[in-house]
Amino acid sequence: MKREPCELGRLMLAGIEVKGMNQSRLAERCGVTRSLISQIISGRARPSVATFLHIYITLELDVVDSLRAFFGKDAWEEHMVKPARETALPLPLRRPKSTKNKILEEQCVIHCSAPKST
Repeated sequence: MKREPCELGRLMLAGIEVKGMNQSRLAERCGVTRSLISQIISGRARPSVATFLHIYITLELDVVDSLRAFFGKDAWEEHMVKPARETALPLPLRRPKSTKNKILEEQCVIHCSAPKST
């Protein structure tokens, strides 16, 4: 029985289509198995932060939509939107599609290229 994609899965599928990729290619670029990508899309698995960052950067997903999908709508509202409203600080809603978030990208490269302990 095929499961409906979760919110993050729908974002990933749209990104895969826009990039002209497939799940196997995305998995290869992110350093994970195609099975894990499939499980994330269907909602049967949650990605680690490092895998999430790889997916986000590889597919150039929208930062707000991606974080909302990663943390879940309720947690997003409770920990990001509500505090921003209470402090009257502007919440960045969108990043331009043509601009990459270099700090996030650098952090992912540093974290993901570090030797793994066994």
